[in-house]
Amino acid sequence: MIKFFRHIRKSLLTQGKTGKYFKYAIGEIILVVIGILIALQINNWNENRKLNEQRKELISNLITDFTDTNETLVSAIEKRENELNTMNTFYKIIENETQTISVDSLRKIATVFFMEDNFKPTISSYNEAVSNGDFRLLKSRSLTQYIDRFFESADSYSNTFNFGGENFFNGSAWELRKSLGSLQPIVVSRSNFDAMPYKKLLYSEYISKVNEPLTTATFENSYVIKKNLAGNLKQMKTSCDSIIATLKKLDND
Repeated sequence: MIKFFRHIRKSLLTQGKTGKYFKYAIGEIILVVIGILIALQINNWNENRKLNEQRKELISNLITDFTDTNETLVSAIEKRENELNTMNTFYKIIENETQTISVDSLRKIATVFFMEDNFKPTISSYNEAVSNGDFRLLKSRSLTQYIDRFFESADSYSNTFNFGGENFFNGSAWELRKSLGSLQPIVVSRSNFDAMPYKKLLYSEYISKVNEPLTTATFENSYVIKKNLAGNLKQMKTSCDSIIATLKKLDND
């Protein structure tokens, strides 16, 4: 094809048809420019197609991640709510002037005040997308806002959880452990310490012990911490629901 065009140009110059030569040359330049533009358009189309496929895959992965996280949140919220209900049951029992339960049963119920389970969202696809810059493909301000709220609640949960751990080793829980020598008289430990000998309390002694200011403060601290943790989990779930809904909308756009 190149030889063909070259032959035409040479023929026009040989024949002295300069005007036609320039017209032809301009036409050839226009054809070359059009060819380049078409090639660029095709290249842009291919790039956009690849980006769209990449975007679709990212959305699908994010939906999977946040759906799995949402299911875990449902279980975590239910567990925290059950713990709070158990705590309320404990308070109602010890407020009753008549003994309706054994000391060992009360100790088992009271164990909930010292049970701690951390929660960490499983969102590896999101972390990877942020790390490699793919998250910019989504271009959704509302999605960014929902994700920011999600992580604000997650950070708040983590801080509250860590505070609970510090309370056990440095706060009122630690002071109570020092006062009693061990938590064994009032709770059933989940560790091997449960096998260690301790002074068993009569029902009246147990009630008196849990009503002491230090014990009351320790239990109340634990209750407030668990209630705040439950609130953080619910906030995370609300944001998670919004994230999933927004991702599905983006997937259909």
